[in-house]
Amino acid sequence: MSDFFNDLGSTLAWIGAALALMAAGFGVVDLMTPGQLRRQISENLNAALIVGAKLVSVAIIVLAAVVTADDSLDEGLVDALLYGALGIIVSAVVFLVIDAFLPARLRELVTQATFAPITCVAVGADLGVALVVAAAIS
Repeated sequence: MSDFFNDLGSTLAWIGAALALMAAGFGVVDLMTPGQLRRQISENLNAALIVGAKLVSVAIIVLAAVVTADDSLDEGLVDALLYGALGIIVSAVVFLVIDAFLPARLRELVTQATFAPITCVAVGADLGVALVVAAAIS
């Protein structure tokens, strides 16, 4: 029981870092897409899938950062935040590149009421980028 209380502070710090990165990931998708993303994810499968993939992607990157983190909590958290930010930036760039080359605009998918299979490409790209960043961390 004492181990739990000894580790509680660092556990909460890691959770806080992960939540901050996930919020940042959501914010980036929100900035890159038209309209109010909060409303759209409750009404639109395309938006929900894209945002869901972003959150899972950030979690994968944070997981890799936590597992490979320095024993020092402050250095580990800084590494996790930097790697998480890198993953968000790289996935945003990939989103824009894919958006430029696909026949449908990913940015517009979040506003479409009907499911567009091309959304799966965005989800796959986001998860793929996360896995590559996670592998690079370890």
